[in-house]
Amino acid sequence: MRFFKIGCPPEPPPDRLTSGDEIMTEFTRFEIYMLLNQQRPLWLFGVDLSNVDLSGADLSGAILARANLRGAILVGVKMNGTNLSAVDLTGAQFGGTDLSTANLHGTIMEDGRIHD
Repeated sequence: MRFFKIGCPPEPPPDRLTSGDEIMTEFTRFEIYMLLNQQRPLWLFGVDLSNVDLSGADLSGAILARANLRGAILVGVKMNGTNLSAVDLTGAQFGGTDLSTANLHGTIMEDGRIHD
């Protein structure tokens, strides 16, 4: 598990980084809860939230660029102005989520499910 200050992207260890490598930051359930209840804006660049149930969370204005949200449950999530650029949403579930003002540039969404 890697820790970093909110608002500062993590610096990869030199022995693990080669050209093109990406490092995901992993959190416990408690840490995710604490992150989502912090002052705004949320800086969650490159965070690994795969298979996490974020139902009803307020991610408005959050920076989730390059995050891993594969298989995440995003039902009723507020995403007004959320930066989802280059995010992997493969298999994510949406329902009642407004993405109209979200930045979706380069977002991957295969097998995602959107319900009203």
